[in-house]
Amino acid sequence: MAVDAETHFSAEILGRPADNETELLHLYAGILGQSMDLSANRLSLMGSLTPEGLAHAMHVLQAGSEAPGVGRRDLCPYARLAGHFQ
Repeated sequence: MAVDAETHFSAEILGRPADNETELLHLYAGILGQSMDLSANRLSLMGSLTPEGLAHAMHVLQAGSEAPGVGRRDLCPYARLAGHFQ
């Protein structure tokens, strides 16, 4: 969370600053879940985050953000090499 406070990476993804720390946790967990090809339900078993919040974060990541030019490919450039974006 401290790194995000300096880089504002979540604001690039969301198109706005995150509302709170819980939203940031869901967003970063969503990135982890997508990179591991986990569903929101499976990902929620790893911690105290809700499947609904994770599903929303993962949807935001899949759809890209409201910020122009920022999409899922921009968030995980190596995933394309693994065939996730073909």
